[in-house]
This record gives sequence, structure tokens and C-alpha cells, in this order.
Amino acid sequence: MQRQSRSYESDNYSDLGSEDEQPYTRGPQNTSMSAMSQMQRQQPNSTANLVAQKVGNDVSYAAPTNRPQYQDQRTFVEQPVDDDATSRSSTLDGNEEDVPYPLKKSLAHSAIKMSLTGQEPASPAPAPHIPGPLESQLAALMSKLVYIEQANPILTVKPEEYEQTMARLKALEEEKKLWWKRHEAIWSLRDEDVENNIKIRGLLASCRRELDATKALRDEDLLNVQIVRSKLAEKTREVERLHAQTGRSSPSRGRPGSFLERRDTTDLFTAAKVAALEQRALELEKRNSDLVAQLATSGGGSIDDLNRATAHQAWKGTVTDLESKIKAKDAEISRLRGQGASAGSGQMDWYRIEALLEEHSSYRESIGGKLQALRSEKEGLMRDLHRKENECQVLELKVQTLQRRANVV
Repeated sequence: MQRQSRSYESDNYSDLGSEDEQPYTRGPQNTSMSAMSQMQRQQPNSTANLVAQKVGNDVSYAAPTNRPQYQDQRTFVEQPVDDDATSRSSTLDGNEEDVPYPLKKSLAHSAIKMSLTGQEPASPAPAPHIPGPLESQLAALMSKLVYIEQANPILTVKPEEYEQTMARLKALEEEKKLWWKRHEAIWSLRDEDVENNIKIRGLLASCRRELDATKALRDEDLLNVQIVRSKLAEKTREVERLHAQTGRSSPSRGRPGSFLERRDTTDLFTAAKVAALEQRALELEKRNSDLVAQLATSGGGSIDDLNRATAHQAWKGTVTDLESKIKAKDAEISRLRGQGASAGSGQMDWYRIEALLEEHSSYRESIGGKLQALRSEKEGLMRDLHRKENECQVLELKVQTLQRRANVV
């Protein structure tokens, strides 16, 4: 009976010794939990308490020699077990008992084997980490926070960064307002430049038309002067040819008078003609000087004044040529008077010359009247043209403003 109880106690020792050894080995780590577990065990089963006390006595009596080495090795081997047990106890809130019986048996056998052989066993593999409910909840909350921050990055902005961003935004808005004012000023200047360019183009077009008209009038005046000069040259050649013909008498115009009558009337007619031409030349010069003075006082007047000045300059040249020719004729008449020998044929030639001069003066007066009528008509047409051009420019400006308003709308 004693041996059987001994063997029974030895079996209980092999099974239950680990429970009693747990507070001994893990005393400094989790004493509160072991004390609570012992109190819970003592309340339901008092026999288990007696068996545990008896087994504890046997353990203290069994191996007194190898206890320090066994204790050190046991603490070295059971350290990962304590970590796993504490993690499970923290996860389960300490409500369930942690009784790893198979592990304690293997540890007890390994400790006995180590005491017999004197060699240290190999360290077991570390237990896998099992996250608890709080850790999983924390991980879920962190994942939700990350998702919310990714969906709405404003949540991650600090107050200092927000203030800096708002200050930068205000500065950019002020800069935008400044640039907008500058752009409006530039646009207004551009519109003014466009209007000025339109006006300048209109003025250039009118000046170009006036210049073309002046050139056309100048060409007409030059053509008239050339025609008059060609006719004068023809008449001069005819007179020279008549002078060269000595012995021939060309048909006379009008009734030939007596010698004395012809001589007296010739002298009187020539003097009257010369005086009339001189008076006409003086009148033209006076009128020309008056027109030049008017142009000087007006300070570059209109195109009509310029046309008149150009025409008067052309007529002044023509009058100068006529005066020179008249003076030459006067000199020739005085020379012929001094000679007084050749009277018959010379008197006939002078009649022809006087007739030519009269015809030329009448032709010049008729041409002058026509030119004056044409100039007056041209002045009226130019006034109408200028008025129409002004109306056209006003209409063009209205059309451009309407187009600009349509583009803006």
C-alpha cells in the first residue's frame, strides 16, 4: 500500500508538479495571477490542495543536489512559455486558467534528462505571435484612419500649414486682382490704339486721294502748257518762214489799207496791244502774289489752295514766256521803224503777226475761261467727295463699334 501510494504520488508528481512549479519559476513575473489561480483552485477542490502540498514536499525532497542547475536551465527554457502565457492571459483578461500540461511534462522530462547527462538541450522554436482583440481593433482603427486620410487629405493638414496656405491664397488673390487691372488697362489701350489706327488709315487714305487728284491736275496743267507751247512754236516757225520768204506775198486777212493808214494804224495797234498785254501780265502777277500771301498766312491750307497755287505757277511761267516774246517783238518793231525802207512786204508780215497774236490771245482767254469753269466744278466735286468720305469714315467707325459689341456679347 505504501509503495502503491508512492507510485500514485509519483504519477501525480509527474502530472501535477508543473502546476506547483509554475509559481516557483515565474514568481517574479506574474505572481498576482498565480495567487488568484491558487485561490480559485482551493475554493472548489480541497483535496487537490492537499495533493499539491504533498507533491510539493516530495519535490523539495527529491533532488536537493541538482536544484541550482535545474532552476537555471528551467528558467532559460520556460522564458518563451511565460511570454506566451502572459499574452494569452492578457488576451483572455485572466478569466481562464493556463494549464499547459503536455508542455510542462516535456519540460520536466528534459530537465531530468539534463540532470542525468549534464548537457543543455536545444532551444525550442519561438511560438507564433497571435494578436489579441484589442490589437486587432487597433489595427482596424488605424486602417480606417489611413483610408479616411487617403480619401480626404485635408484631415492630415496641420493648423500651421493651413494658416500658411490661407496666407499664400490671399497673396495670390491680391496678385490676381493686380494682374487683372493691368490686363484691363492693356485692353483699353489696345482699343484706343485700334481706333487711332483706323483714324490714321482714314486720314492717310484721304491724303492719298488728294495727292492723286493733285497729281492728275498737275499733269493736266502740264499737258495744257505743252499744247500751248507747241502751238506757239508752230506760230513762231510760220512767222520765221514768212520772214524768210522774200518776194512772195501770202493772202492777207481783211482789207488792206493804204500805206500811210497801215503804218499809222500798225503803230497804234501795236502800242495798244503791248500795253494791254503788260496790264494783263501785271494783273496776273498781282493775283499770283496775293494767292502766295494767302497760302503763307493759312499755313499749308487745303488741297484746293495747293491746286490753285500750282496752276498759277504754271500760268506764271506761260505769261513770262509771252512777255519775253512780246518784248522781243517790240525790239524788232523798233528796229524796223529805224530802217523804214521795206514798207510793202514788211507791213503785210506785221499784219499777219498781229492777227496771229490776236488769235492766240483770244484762244488763251477762251482756254482760261474753260479752265476756270473746270476748276470751279472740280472744287465743288472735291467738296462733295470730302463730305462723302467723312460720312463713309463715320459709318465705318459705327460698323466697327457694332462688330466689337457683337463679339463681346
